[in-house]
Amino acid sequence: MDRRKANLGRISAALAYFFASALAAALIAAPHNGEVFELRQPDGSLVPARVFGDEFYQDVEGIDGFTLVRDADGWICYAEVSADGSEYVSTGVRYTGTSRAPASRKGVRISGGSALRKHGKNREALGYEELIAPRPPSSPLSFMPKKLDGESPAPAAAVRKVVGITLLIEFPDQKSNISQAAMDDFCNRAGGVNGTAASGSVHDYFYDVSNGLLEYTNLVTPFVTVDSNKAYYDRGTNYQYVPQLLTSALNKLKASGFDISTATTEAAASGANRGRQVAVALNIFYAGSPTAGWANGIWPHSGTMTGQSASINGIYFASYQLSNLGTGNNPPNIGTFVHENGHMLMKWPDLYSYESPAHSNGVGDWCVMNSNSGSNPQQPNPYLRDLAGWIDITPITDATSGVFEMASNSYMAFKYAQNSKESYYIEARRRTAAAVNSRNAAIPGSGLAIWHIHADGKNTTPEKGFPLIALVQADGLYELENKVNGGNAGDLFRARHNASFNKATAPAAVYHDGVLSNIDISEVSDSGAAMSFRVGGGIGGPLTYYLTVANGAGGGYYEAGTDVEIAAAADNSAGRAFLRWTSADIEIKPDDAYALKASVTTIGAEATVTANYARLFALPGTVEADTFGYAEGISGAYNLNGATGYRVASVVDTSKFAEYAVNIESGGRYKFSYRLLTSSSSAGKFYIRDAVNGAIWDSVTVPTSAKASLKTIEGSEANLKKGRTALRFEAAGGNYGIDWIAAELLEADSGEPPAQTTPRSAAAKQASYGIKALSSGIVSFSMPAAGHVSVKMYDARGRAAATLCDGVRGQGVHNISIPAAARAKGLYIVRMRSGGYSKDLKVHYWK
Repeated sequence: MDRRKANLGRISAALAYFFASALAAALIAAPHNGEVFELRQPDGSLVPARVFGDEFYQDVEGIDGFTLVRDADGWICYAEVSADGSEYVSTGVRYTGTSRAPASRKGVRISGGSALRKHGKNREALGYEELIAPRPPSSPLSFMPKKLDGESPAPAAAVRKVVGITLLIEFPDQKSNISQAAMDDFCNRAGGVNGTAASGSVHDYFYDVSNGLLEYTNLVTPFVTVDSNKAYYDRGTNYQYVPQLLTSALNKLKASGFDISTATTEAAASGANRGRQVAVALNIFYAGSPTAGWANGIWPHSGTMTGQSASINGIYFASYQLSNLGTGNNPPNIGTFVHENGHMLMKWPDLYSYESPAHSNGVGDWCVMNSNSGSNPQQPNPYLRDLAGWIDITPITDATSGVFEMASNSYMAFKYAQNSKESYYIEARRRTAAAVNSRNAAIPGSGLAIWHIHADGKNTTPEKGFPLIALVQADGLYELENKVNGGNAGDLFRARHNASFNKATAPAAVYHDGVLSNIDISEVSDSGAAMSFRVGGGIGGPLTYYLTVANGAGGGYYEAGTDVEIAAAADNSAGRAFLRWTSADIEIKPDDAYALKASVTTIGAEATVTANYARLFALPGTVEADTFGYAEGISGAYNLNGATGYRVASVVDTSKFAEYAVNIESGGRYKFSYRLLTSSSSAGKFYIRDAVNGAIWDSVTVPTSAKASLKTIEGSEANLKKGRTALRFEAAGGNYGIDWIAAELLEADSGEPPAQTTPRSAAAKQASYGIKALSSGIVSFSMPAAGHVSVKMYDARGRAAATLCDGVRGQGVHNISIPAAARAKGLYIVRMRSGGYSKDLKVHYWK
């Protein structure tokens, strides 16, 4: 009655067959979703088959996907469906695992009503309803304290100690490779089986999820050998030979003298043992694997013994679970054991669908009573833990208001009750590494879980019209109900996903009778170690929405139309400078777009505003055009249009721009120049402007060239003010690339030390720079002042050969050597650029 999610139907038959053998020790009770098992033919041969269903009803398919059935002689054959759709009918063609199916359609199924009737017949045969029937309040082992007016009790102060029995079985022809000591570790050892599993032992699981209020241990018996071989019991229908197996095993245990007097018992309220002391939990494990299929033989299951009156040490037996150990050397995972003891100890019901095909995926992978991950079973949902008295409950009413906080995966929850039957439970869940908290390592996501409870509901069948327990899925997709998945990260509430739940939200808070609920949850925080949320104020007043301020401050919950102050630091932790604010959701006012402190107006939806940071360029100096902080329609490119060794900003359309963070170190009169990569289609225009105030610094016409090349274009002069700003390169037509933008200070503002006291002629400026080739493969270049300089080398075909210098150099003459690898025979171009200066030097090597 637990669940395994692996769908082996998607892998090859050979691989599936391997897994069926290799994982035999990890078999689970139910439900199955196409796992491969080895089923026995009457001649003793085993064939691989896929099983769908649970311990009460199963559909079986061959590896080839065609439906199977046992014929009147017990042979597994290919099946057809009877004319009325109620039964599988054998075709007479035996299934071997490699045989060819006579049917034309895969995966045929009997009617859902027939499957449900067969399901009910096995439930009745196993006494399942008695297994989960609530204990009377007077029982000393009742884990369901009486409620008053729907309110939850405080957790019991005393730790409850319960001792179960784990009975180990072998057959004359089937022995186990697992020792009694290993099974004792599996049940009882702190820290898990042999101390290696992060999920711990069965004892650890119940101790953890009960907040230390339940210490459940087991008396693990030696292996007893029953009277008959395994195949004798592993046959028949409706588990008809299981009573013989259990009677034989208990008699053998009694004959061995094993003492079970310390096991926990309670007075049977009904049945043949009425008034007698019966063991609370009997866990039976047998050597080997089930081979009957179709929920028959000794398939793993839970039930209630009938017609069996054996007793040991004055203790009788009723509730039990039967499971297999497989043929491996290690104990099974604890998931099945935990799930089945949820029935026996806690009287918790299954939360998955009994129908075939299922009418719903229940609560999916969010609760151990619907599904578990084998070695790391999930914790029970808060409703079940509340019934057990294991968690603190904070009631929420229509009058409750304020912000509340709780630790994730804690022993508390909030509860909003309509009446004694229908309620909502709220808890914070966080997916963690198994080593941190294995009870939440396998859940599908993190956030605020909101559970819808109706005490009269039923998860296993749709007869009630609504479930006992449902998870409200924050994304509103109802994927659990629609059998899309077993849960995902979109199911839980959190900031920037869905942070509100009330009668006006989607999904809406609606009771099963269609009446709108007054529960009002809003302003749910991000998922984390702790979570907060607001109760009240959502539907009673204006709705609020979460504003995210990425890389800045000012985020939070606000009503639509609120003016919110946002702020960013001038420099971030990576040493980048603030450039501007951007948002795809909210309008940024032009006056605020480039301000460290700005104001935005929120909208009626969650929104994000981002502070963009960029490399800070100094002026006077050079701005590398491909290193923009923000751009629209401008992209970085390498070797554009056949250019070599350069990264450029690529312009392919009009009305596009790129922006750069610049620091004007000295106010004054500047001269601009540009290095462009032009072609025959380059004709166009661009502007250089101060993005903060919109002032145009330069307007440049892009020349047309019949041959792709890099050209230095002289620009205009402009007066710039000292300080940080955003330089915008704004295209107004053309198709070209820009390598760099240079700004040279011609004359500083008065009161500042001038970089140059008088304008220089073009010839004088050119004389300030220089590059020449010396002997022995050395290039010499001169700088009139400290600044960035690039010296790169290209072969005759324009391919990059070497970067000789790319960095800041001081005033004066600098000599650099050309690497020997770059001096193969041929003609080379050595190109220098610095500020507005650019010169190509031809170098020819003969050897």
